[in-house]
Formats: sequence, C-alpha cells, structure tokens
Amino acid sequence: YRVVYTATKSGTYDISVVFGASGINQSPFRMVTQPARRHLAKSVPTGVGLSLATAGVLSSVTITVKDRHDNWQPDPSVVEAGIQFGLTDAVTLQPTAVVQDAA
Repeated sequence: YRVVYTATKSGTYDISVVFGASGINQSPFRMVTQPARRHLAKSVPTGVGLSLATAGVLSSVTITVKDRHDNWQPDPSVVEAGIQFGLTDAVTLQPTAVVQDAA
C-alpha cells in the first residue's frame, strides 16, 4: 500500500497508520513539516513607516515573510535575501533615495 499526501501547515505531527483494528509497527511516526520557500506575495508588511514618516527621522517597516501556504518563514537566509526597499514620490512618480538599515 502507498499513501501520498501534501502537508501545507508547518509544525510537528504524529502520523498514525492503522490497518484493520490496530496500528502498524512503530506507529505513530513523528513528522516535522518545515515552511516552504518564501513567497513575498503572501508576506505582510506592517508599521507606521508604511503611511507616515518625517524627513531626517528614522522610520521602520516590518515584513513578516511567509510561504505560499501562509506559514511564517523563520529561515535565517531571509535576512540575507537582499530584499530591496524603495520609495517613489506620489506626486512626481520619481524614485527617492532610501538609506536602508542593515539590521
């Protein structure tokens, strides 16, 4: 017998395999599902810096990176992903210089 499944929620699960009235040898099995690759279309930006900032004063935006199944993506490589942040003047439609904090 072959069972095929697709896990979409990250976490730790116990998989029980029952045949007839009893579980098979070594059941349940511990399974860890990790988040899929980051999917920026599902990621969520938050912070006052999205709608209000003062010239010359540090403002911030937090991006909660998620995978395509809406799982939080805690992978440390996200920090090294090279996510770029840019501003465009809403009146002139010209790009504006941004000093980006490396933190």
